[in-house]
Amino acid sequence: MNTSIHQHPQVSFPLRMSKELHEAFDTVSTDSLVPKSTLARLAITSLLKDVSEKGIQDAIKDIRER
Repeated sequence: MNTSIHQHPQVSFPLRMSKELHEAFDTVSTDSLVPKSTLARLAITSLLKDVSEKGIQDAIKDIRER
């Protein structure tokens, strides 16, 4: 991710998650001092890279095995 997020228009969308996942997400953001939007972008970028390299089935399988 070499380009600045400010070079391109931003798009937002609602994301539903369980209370437990939200609490863990909030804790990681608070403890790391990294904004949730940055964490989400990094996670989505990582997933999309895995999908492009491995295919969707293997990418999901890898996530479920963690």
